[in-house]
Amino acid sequence: MFGITYLFMATPVYTSTARMSVTPANRTADMQSFNDGTNSYLYTQSELIMSPSVLALALRDPAVARIVADEPDAVQYLQRFMSVDVGKRDTVLTVSFSSTDRDEAATMANAIVAAYQKYQIMPRQSDSAELSRLDEENAALEKHITDTTSRMQELERENGALDPANPHNTLADHTLSDLTHELMLAQLDELKAKQASVSATNYIEKLKKKGMDTDAVDGEMLDMSPEAEARLPSDIVILRQALQQTHYLPSHPTYRAMEQRLQHLELTQARVLQNRAEVAGQRMRDLAAAVSTAREEASKANAASFKYARLQTDLNNDQKRKEAIATRTAQVNETRALGMLDIEMLEPARSELRPSHPSRKTTLPLSLALGMLIGGGLGFLRDRRDDRFRTVDEIRNAMGVPLLGTIPQLPHALAAPQAGRQSQIAPGSAIAEACRTIRTAIQFGAPKDRCRTMLVTSPSSADGKSTLASNLAITMAQAGKHVLVVDADLRLPTQHTIFNVCSDNGLSTVLQGTSTLDQAIQPTGIEGLDLLPCGPLPASPTEMLNSSTFADLLETLADRYDQVVIDSPPVMGIADARIIAAAADMTVLVLRADKSTRRASELARDGLGSVGAQLLGVIVNDMNAMPGDAYSYHAYRRQPVEAPLVQAAGTRFR
Repeated sequence: MFGITYLFMATPVYTSTARMSVTPANRTADMQSFNDGTNSYLYTQSELIMSPSVLALALRDPAVARIVADEPDAVQYLQRFMSVDVGKRDTVLTVSFSSTDRDEAATMANAIVAAYQKYQIMPRQSDSAELSRLDEENAALEKHITDTTSRMQELERENGALDPANPHNTLADHTLSDLTHELMLAQLDELKAKQASVSATNYIEKLKKKGMDTDAVDGEMLDMSPEAEARLPSDIVILRQALQQTHYLPSHPTYRAMEQRLQHLELTQARVLQNRAEVAGQRMRDLAAAVSTAREEASKANAASFKYARLQTDLNNDQKRKEAIATRTAQVNETRALGMLDIEMLEPARSELRPSHPSRKTTLPLSLALGMLIGGGLGFLRDRRDDRFRTVDEIRNAMGVPLLGTIPQLPHALAAPQAGRQSQIAPGSAIAEACRTIRTAIQFGAPKDRCRTMLVTSPSSADGKSTLASNLAITMAQAGKHVLVVDADLRLPTQHTIFNVCSDNGLSTVLQGTSTLDQAIQPTGIEGLDLLPCGPLPASPTEMLNSSTFADLLETLADRYDQVVIDSPPVMGIADARIIAAAADMTVLVLRADKSTRRASELARDGLGSVGAQLLGVIVNDMNAMPGDAYSYHAYRRQPVEAPLVQAAGTRFR
């Protein structure tokens, strides 16, 4: 439907096509691009047709100018609605144009082809102008390269070899480094010499105070050789040892002569140390001046190196630009050598009668496929989002516990007392038959040692557990058992309404101790079936059920009755059902078809298992009867109740 609506409502678009053959006019030119099967030259021509240069010529046509008069960018408008296709194994170019006006489409396609033909026969003045411009630029580059090379050579003559990659690797830098190292050593020598000179000066002052002529040694030092200066320390040590070891007294002439000789040598050494300090100081000052001069030279050389590096970069860029100019010049010359093209119109564009868009051949199948895809996707999404149980097989596979039976749908007009007592009111109905089948399944499936107290619960409210509990209890009583229904739903009780009994006394009053069990249990009017109603609603139901009194009460009821059926609140949301399940002998979980969800049911099952409940199985309530299931409810409707139960049991559990 959507596709048909689209076909009727969409604006029809017409596409006109012109075909032409494009081959080189110069047959001696390179035909490899046409013969190798790729038609690369034709692809270049297709791009040329869609270029602004050709389309600008097409816009000069008055008919085209009138059509695109309202367009802000006429060239872009043409490019948007046109296409150029290249032939696979021929030299044919196909130019197409699409428009909502069939005549306009043909006019535009033919105008574009005419503009391309005109562009090819135009004089190629642009090529000559470009070659002239390239020659001028190349000459300017040659002059600039020559000037740059001369400046670089001049820098090398002035500063020596320069390394543009490392501007600080010049001869001046190495000289500065060496002089700086020597200056550091000279500073250390001067420091040591000054320290020695201070001691020598103190010694000389001491001798002056003794009246010794300290200037007498200055003349001797002028003639002293370096070897003699070097021997002074050893001579002083030898003379000092000799003076210490002599046997002469200090007043003896020999001793005094040796002592005067020792003072003379020590004074000479002091003068030598003072002289060395002056020499070291002068050398340090000379080196400092040399370092300053070398630093200036290095700075000048570094500046020259950086300038040399910039010139080298400019030279490299000029060389690359020169290579690019040579390449472009060769391309222009090659294009000119290729020559003109032979363009032959094979088929001019004409007005098409049928629109190219929308196409019925593609729109209808595509819309059908799209509709099926969307429908399937929505169905899958709905199925994934809705996790309600639909079939018995889904419940059996998901829950992993036995399926005790199914209960068909009840008429919606039935009130609670009628729905809860269908097994009594209509013993031959499908509801009663289903309950008897479930009763048989429970009888054979329950453990023999502990099967007196049975909890009937469900994952959530409105699943039909209370109705099922009352009907199931009625069928058990009809089978001859002494049965008690316990309404343990201390929040929203229902059983007293179903059996129409008074709820003044009940389970809550018994647990509180305000009434006895005999006072609370009431007959239902059905033979073999009694009811322990809820009683007044207590303030804290969970604490009341979680007491030992409730567990003892269940033990007492199990001794007095053949079967105790307990109705409780739902499992989810409150803890009452789990508490009762832990105290009961067995538990039956009621699910409602098309209502109970997989997640809630699994959580309820796991919650019951967490308290150690004996989950006998599940019962599916409100199940739609399938056509093939009708015989199971109607085949025995005229027979007595107990006869089909025995037969069904023998068939099911054989």
